[in-house]
Amino acid sequence: MIKRGLYLQGGGAKGAYQAGILKALNQKGIAFDALSGTSIGSINGYFYATNQIEQLEKEWLAMAIPKNGFIEDDLFYNNEFLLDMIRKYPSKNMIVKNWYINYALVKRNMMTNRYKDLIKLDFDEMIACIDYSSKLPIRDENKKFNLSSYESMYIDGGLVNNAFVEPLLKLDLDEIIVIPLNQTFDEEKFIGFKGKLIIFYPPKPFQPGDTIRLEKDFIIDWFNVGYNEGMNRKI
Repeated sequence: MIKRGLYLQGGGAKGAYQAGILKALNQKGIAFDALSGTSIGSINGYFYATNQIEQLEKEWLAMAIPKNGFIEDDLFYNNEFLLDMIRKYPSKNMIVKNWYINYALVKRNMMTNRYKDLIKLDFDEMIACIDYSSKLPIRDENKKFNLSSYESMYIDGGLVNNAFVEPLLKLDLDEIIVIPLNQTFDEEKFIGFKGKLIIFYPPKPFQPGDTIRLEKDFIIDWFNVGYNEGMNRKI
């Protein structure tokens, strides 16, 4: 039997594309032994890891958050509605052997990558780690990010490592599937990996601002794009 790993990149609302692919892979009976995810990838990863793909689809297609409803305070975008998606469907019945997520710890105006294998945690601890991983700071992407306001806080893992495949590469896997939320991905990380690598690059470019574009039409469109990509790809 093929031993597979799955990596789900961070990217906010663009995660609808991931969710559509996960639905298709689930319908095809594609199973994974290990999972790694960052930010929205940790949210989507929960539903895969607990075998709740129908619930994942339901939550994404019902999502419609106005931009001004996505702001929590002066520091962070609000991720509570994402965590509430998980709280509706609590489960510790995992279908993967390993499930890693990463987040960043800010110390002395620097970020360090931290990660956990959530399989080993209870539900509340799991939620806390997913909160850290998806806690996106409000910032101007065209300016240097000032970390001083986030001292000793855990923040979005995508800011420190949005290609968090390292744990998967330490496992004896035959195949790794990556679902990035950008047109590029650091494929050099797979140098030395002897198995099969499959990357589901988005078939069309995302636009600036799409990370927080939680509009219904945008979500439905990208979910369907992902689903079609997953169904049409031979694995």
